[in-house]
Amino acid sequence: MDRKYPTSKYNLPSDMDAKPSSPNYESFVERFGTKAVELDAIPVQLLQQKLREAIEEYLDMDEFNAQLKLEQQDAVEIEAYRKVLMETITPIKKR
Repeated sequence: MDRKYPTSKYNLPSDMDAKPSSPNYESFVERFGTKAVELDAIPVQLLQQKLREAIEEYLDMDEFNAQLKLEQQDAVEIEAYRKVLMETITPIKKR
């Protein structure tokens, strides 16, 4: 994933300098230069897209989706057990 976002491509304000007082200043300048942009200046959709791309770069999405499906199946099964349990103990609670 390209970690440098051209401010002109995304129409972001680039008139802010990185803060020399920041503990990350040296590594930031080395990686990105002296200009900085606040993340809240990035449109939400773009930020979500970049985050999704970064996550999906490291995840096996087929396996992830398979696990989601198993989780949904587990939730249905657990709810069925809960329902049976509640029906079983409700008469006991009324005594």
